[in-house]
Amino acid sequence: MLVLSWNCANGIKYKLDEIKAFIDKHNPDIFFVCESELKPEDVCRILIKGYNLEIADSIQHGKSRIIAYV
Repeated sequence: MLVLSWNCANGIKYKLDEIKAFIDKHNPDIFFVCESELKPEDVCRILIKGYNLEIADSIQHGKSRIIAYV
């Protein structure tokens, strides 16, 4: 099982192309994104084919800091 993590720093929306390329290259089973700064309205824009998106409960309070592609 391959588990990888990425620190986004300024939010996943701005680095999604880089993240998709990284996932395509390494094909992890689980891929965590820290500092995702994900808002509820952004969820549909960051889906990646072949992965389920798991979001930290903190999104209920405005934005999530950690998400995972599983």
